[in-house]
Amino acid sequence: MEEIVKRIGSIPGIIEVFLSDREGRLLASSLREGGREGKVAKATSILARSIFGLEGIGEKVEEVEINFGKERALIKNLERGFLCLFHTPKINPVLLRLSTGLQIQDLRNQFQGEVSQKEVLEVGDAQWWMTLEKELKRAVGPIAGYILEEKRKNWPEPLTSEERERIVREISEEIPTAEKREEFIRGTLRGLE
Repeated sequence: MEEIVKRIGSIPGIIEVFLSDREGRLLASSLREGGREGKVAKATSILARSIFGLEGIGEKVEEVEINFGKERALIKNLERGFLCLFHTPKINPVLLRLSTGLQIQDLRNQFQGEVSQKEVLEVGDAQWWMTLEKELKRAVGPIAGYILEEKRKNWPEPLTSEERERIVREISEEIPTAEKREEFIRGTLRGLE
């Protein structure tokens, strides 16, 4: 994947490229400036949560284009991750999509083909955390991602069903109304049965 990201990063007009997984962890980048990895990791985490939030309310996000300052960013949803291309505003968006299309398809294919034993074991937890976030968003709105981020740091994976139930109960205490709290508990614990 690193090689494909570097190839995309070498296209004229592309400033930087980075690839992250669904949780926002940086997988590969063409970063040229040292010391920006932390900022990029934070941006990928926010980006992943934002796109996941839109998907949580039924929106399918294929790509997002953002304009800011002297740069633009094109974010492609690869289903198992995200590709972000920072580019100059002068680059033609149609030509950008044409020149990166095959590499992006290669990345999509690699994501589908690279399922390590660790990922197989953790996919249940990752899916459960996504379901948990979706249910929590229904109860408390967009701050759900921040609440879960804090909780997730304290729990090693893979999780047992007892640990999942304890997490649900702890998180439910963050929900201010009893009705929404009970709805959240029912919605998340249903998947544990």
